[in-house]
Order: sequence, then C-alpha cells, then structure tokens
Amino acid sequence: MESKEEWKKVGERIRQARDDKGLTQEQLLQRMEPKRMSPSTLSIVENGGRESRPRSATIQRIADALGVKFEDLLRSEPEPEELPSPTEEPPSPTLQDIRDMLLRYEPLRGMDNAVDRICEQIQLWTAFRGTRASLSASSEDD
Repeated sequence: MESKEEWKKVGERIRQARDDKGLTQEQLLQRMEPKRMSPSTLSIVENGGRESRPRSATIQRIADALGVKFEDLLRSEPEPEELPSPTEEPPSPTLQDIRDMLLRYEPLRGMDNAVDRICEQIQLWTAFRGTRASLSASSEDD
C-alpha cells in the first residue's frame, strides 16, 4: 500500500469508524492517552494529506482507540460479489420444490390432493413446452 490514493482511503475508513462511534476528533484523541497525537496530525491522517504514509504504530493506536482491528483500517475495498451474467438463467426449481412451496402457502395447507393436481398440470405444461421447443429446434435444422 504505497499510493497516496490508498492512504487516503485508509484515512476515510478511520473517519468513517470514528463517525460510526459518534466521536469527534478531540474525543478520539482523548482515548489515545497517554500517547496522544496532535489534532493536526489526526486531521492529516484522516484526509490523506501527507505525502508520506503514517507509521504503523500510529494506525494501530487509532485502531485501538476506536476499538476496531488494525487490518480493517488497512484493508482494501472488498471485491464485489460475482453476480451471474444477465444471460445466465437461474436454476429451475424441481417439481418437488414447487409442491413443497405450495403446501407451505397458508390457503393450500392440508389440500394435498389439490396441490398434487396442480403439480400434474405443471408437469404436463413443462412436457408440452419441451416438445414445442424440440419441434422448433428440429424445424430450424431443416
């Protein structure tokens, strides 16, 4: 972590942690007793205003005073969770998944026969749709 931008992000995380705790800079500095730093030094650290990076001991003292982990202040931004591509279809529920879901639906509780008939209709519709899809694919091959 050497770039000024990276240290600026560390300062932003420090300020965010301080704000989350509801502390002013002065209150944070008081928590750092007896090895207190100057208000201007804390301001420089939070704003990433210094050309050279703050010492690890300084960041550790700030982390201790805030009650957060040193690593959390230094960590880089988390990788965004990988989302499925828009062209990927979500996995289809099985017929048993659908049956279970219908039986959990309050108005259908205890109506196993009706749910079974619904599932039969879904199965027929799915088979029909599959037949139509295979017919379309075979006609394109001609």
